[in-house]
Amino acid sequence: MNGNIVNTYLNALDAKVAAQDRQILMLVDNAPPHILHTEIVLRNIRVRMLPKKTTAYLQPQDAGIIASFKSKVKQRQLENALDQIDALMAGRQGRYVLYEVPLVVAMGWAKEAWRSVSQSTVTNCWVRTGILDGDLSVLSERMSELVVGNQDGCTIRDKIPVGCFILGDAGYALFPWLITPFLPHEEGGKLSSMQKHFNFKHSSTRITVECAFGRLKERFRILKTPMKEKTLDRTVCVVAACFVLHNMFLQFNDGLFDIPCPRRD
Repeated sequence: MNGNIVNTYLNALDAKVAAQDRQILMLVDNAPPHILHTEIVLRNIRVRMLPKKTTAYLQPQDAGIIASFKSKVKQRQLENALDQIDALMAGRQGRYVLYEVPLVVAMGWAKEAWRSVSQSTVTNCWVRTGILDGDLSVLSERMSELVVGNQDGCTIRDKIPVGCFILGDAGYALFPWLITPFLPHEEGGKLSSMQKHFNFKHSSTRITVECAFGRLKERFRILKTPMKEKTLDRTVCVVAACFVLHNMFLQFNDGLFDIPCPRRD
C-alpha cells in the first residue's frame, strides 16, 4: 500500500458517494500512506487519523475482524491439506505438497474469507473499541437475548444444555455460554503463556469443527445455501440426518473424497 493508491481510491470513492448524496467519515491509521495529497479535494468524505500508538486499542480490525478473517483462511487451508492427504493415500498424488497452493488459489481463499466475515462480527468489533456508542453498544448487550426460533420465543441461552458452551471468534462479546479468545488490548497489551495456550486450543477446536462442517457441505448440497425449512426443529433434524448419513457413507467407504474435484484439487 502506498500514498498514490490510497489517494486514487479516496478520489474515486468520493465521486461515488457524491452521486449517492452521502457523507462519509473515514477513520484511518496514523501512517504516511494515508496522508492526502494537496491536489486531492474530497467533498463528501472526511478523513481523520487515529492518534499515534493506538492501533491495538482503537482499530476495529485489531479488535477481532482480522482474527476472524485469518481463522477462515486457516480453515480453508486445513481443508485443502486434508484433501491433499486423501489424494496422497489414494495414490492420485505422487509427492507430499500439504501446504503448497498456487497464488491465485490463495487469493481466492482470502476473497471468500473476507466475504464470509459476518456483519455482527464487524459490529461487535466496533463496540469493543469504544469509538461509537448508542445503538451499537445496545446490540452487544442484547446478544444474549438473540432469538433462534419464533415459535416459543426461546433464546440461544435457553437452548444450550447445562455444562455446554458455544465457541465464538474474537468478534463476539464474552458471555457465560459463549467462549471467546483473549485479546491483547483487553489484557493490558500482552497475553500470558497460559492465555496464548488457551487461544491456540480455542482456535484449533473451532477449526476442527469448521472443517467437519466443510466436509458435510461437500456431501450434502442442501447445507451450502440458506436452509428454507419452516421450523427450527425441522432444520435441526435435517442437519442431524446429514451427519448420520455422512457417517454411514464413511463406514461403507463410499469414496466420495477420492473423486477429483477441481475446487478442492
